[in-house]
Amino acid sequence: MTMTTSAGRVSTLRKMMCMLSCQPSAAPNGNPEYDLRQALECLSDTLSTNAVGIFWQQPGFTLHEIFPATFQLDPEFETKIVDITANPHVVEWKGEYRLFAAPMHVGGTTNGRLWALFPPARKLSAEEKDLLILAGNQLAMVLENFRLYEDTQRLAARRAELLRRVIAQQDERCRQISRELHDEISQSLTALAFDIEASNLMGVSQNINPLDKLPDFHRRVIAILKEVNRITLDLRPTLLEELGLLSALTQFANQRVPPATRVHINSNGQNIRLPKHIETTFYRIGQEAINNIVKHAQAKNIWLNLTHNNGRAELSVKDDGVGFEKREFSAPSDHRIGLGLFGMKERAALVGGTFSIESQPNHGTEIVIAAPVAEDVE
Repeated sequence: MTMTTSAGRVSTLRKMMCMLSCQPSAAPNGNPEYDLRQALECLSDTLSTNAVGIFWQQPGFTLHEIFPATFQLDPEFETKIVDITANPHVVEWKGEYRLFAAPMHVGGTTNGRLWALFPPARKLSAEEKDLLILAGNQLAMVLENFRLYEDTQRLAARRAELLRRVIAQQDERCRQISRELHDEISQSLTALAFDIEASNLMGVSQNINPLDKLPDFHRRVIAILKEVNRITLDLRPTLLEELGLLSALTQFANQRVPPATRVHINSNGQNIRLPKHIETTFYRIGQEAINNIVKHAQAKNIWLNLTHNNGRAELSVKDDGVGFEKREFSAPSDHRIGLGLFGMKERAALVGGTFSIESQPNHGTEIVIAAPVAEDVE
């Protein structure tokens, strides 16, 4: 049976699309292979092909689908199909088949090929070629929707895991601050109060001058103040408010990195100030990056670079440590390194910014965060 009418062509396309979208198992609600196979079977029955199939390739998503599934694919066949990048082709295939292959386009990009094999004596009409081209583009839309759906599901899962971890970290930080206030600050103040009271009583009963204890009291008060300042600095560094991002990050890095690691600072301005929400975002991402370097990189040098040009602020944190394979960045949501980097990317996106990372084993890592900034920022 051959297709020679526009009405028949539309009928076949409608039937194929219903197979892909009207059934409970159809993409993008589930795995598309079963429904694609049915759509290809419909196309094959309509055009009386020996075989028909799809080769689809995108980053993270490769698909080979053939009808009938028992058809043995020649190893050279895939190369022949992939080479067809611009226009549909009809060629003889080793005297056994007549091959028709058409690029499958999505948004001007060729991501796949729809191909069909016919008996060598078969001549394809213009209507049949149009049907194959239209079917290929319709199937391309279905596959692209499925890919986007899968990406959305993965992104939602990673965001849910990230939110869970953020909440857990916030709860743990609150418990830590509570312990520090109780175990260190509160107990130190209580002990100091008891000692002052005891000094007063001893002064009355034993004729001892309480002022002799002042140097010791002063030393202990200073130690308590340092602890309070440390806790406050972890919550929001005073330097971030007073002197800006680079000074605060420099202080944080100098406090965290081991003595053998050098911290290098660079900036295209002496005192770059950014909007508070951007400074805070960059600071938190910088903190995470520095902590990762200390935990994993074994670096000898860390470079912090902040620039502000043409309404765009950019912070880079670079090290010369052990590095890692970039594929870890796209690891599943329970992968600690991938999720940490994903969290940095999400923070940057919240301020309309971008996040990028470059890393190779034994060649260090560099992260770059950039965000638009108004020119009149003070």
